[in-house]
Amino acid sequence: MSAKEDPVVVVRSSVLERERTVYFHVADKPVSYELGKNRIVYIGATGVGSERIMSSIAERIPEAFKIHGVNTIEVHEIACAPRRGIKTWRLLERACLLVFRETYGQPPRLNTHGTGLWWIKESTFFDLDQLRRLIRRYEKG
Repeated sequence: MSAKEDPVVVVRSSVLERERTVYFHVADKPVSYELGKNRIVYIGATGVGSERIMSSIAERIPEAFKIHGVNTIEVHEIACAPRRGIKTWRLLERACLLVFRETYGQPPRLNTHGTGLWWIKESTFFDLDQLRRLIRRYEKG
């Protein structure tokens, strides 16, 4: 019998701080896209509660590990200030997908939607340069 020294999953209590948020699945190695490389392989949003983050990673792990050279996936939370009567987490998810596609020529590898998205009102709620910088932070391994 043996036990691995490193944990397979680490969950921080901060996952419980917000009910609705956007998250990135980030690989340990940069993944090739049409217009460059980035370690982000999935962009998603929670509906209500952190359970969606856990089920999302469980659903996508088999496909993620089929990507050449990928051995580890981290989940990073992306948040914005809430606004009354506006589903800001949904707008932020769309804005991240649109900026990613604009920058790399296609949506993240594991996203099944994102190719047919068009800007509606996302750019009025978020600083797109700040989103570009945020996404580019994950270019290096």
